[in-house]
Amino acid sequence: FRSQGSGLVRAMREIPEIYFQQDFSLAHPGTFAAACPDAHDVSSMSMVLQERLSHHLDTIEVHLLREIGSRSDSFFEALGVLQELNTVIESTCEHITGLRAHV
Repeated sequence: FRSQGSGLVRAMREIPEIYFQQDFSLAHPGTFAAACPDAHDVSSMSMVLQERLSHHLDTIEVHLLREIGSRSDSFFEALGVLQELNTVIESTCEHITGLRAHV
């Protein structure tokens, strides 16, 4: 049995850590050099860089969708329980109001 979230964690480990830094910006020369170590000729690397970034994005997106899908059933079950509880609370409040009126 695969624990929930393990696929996403594994996917995130495939992506270089530099992409998760708060100040990540390819506009910074140091960040660009670290993210694209082969980028000596920027014009030829443009497509390669775009494909690499797209691949990283796709990896995270696929695993996020799997995680959301695996948890959606329990979310909707919990929502149903909360709605039932709300109905019981409303009914109880109406009953209490009625009892107070008779006291």
